Amino acid sequence: TAGGKAPAILIDLGEEKEIAALGHLPTRVVRPAVNWENWGPDDTAVTVPAHFAVSVSCDGEHFTEVANGVCRVFGSENIVRFAPVCARYVRFDVLDTVGANSHRESVADVPASIGNLTVFVKK
Repeated sequence: TAGGKAPAILIDLGEEKEIAALGHLPTRVVRPAVNWENWGPDDTAVTVPAHFAVSVSCDGEHFTEVANGVCRVFGSENIVRFAPVCARYVRFDVLDTVGANSHRESVADVPASIGNLTVFVKK
């Protein structure tokens, strides 16, 4: 976490919409845990979200958490359902991560990877 804040993805829907779920698909991305010149097979870092929170806002400044949970690392998209709420902004906070060599100090700032985020709008 940079500066003590959880890494986050902020989605601006452009206008307020009634939403009831968020889908997220973690993508495993392999990054070098050391600089490229010294990169060996034991220096690989794979970082994916482990725990997350979903928050919503009408103004982009004041957020209310509507869901949280544990990510499935493999398989299909994680669908997080919550009570329908009107919001313009949806924030996906990565609370912590897991991955190969993710405990190493050299990869402490390696961001987690998300392959896809889907906001489900209620019609």
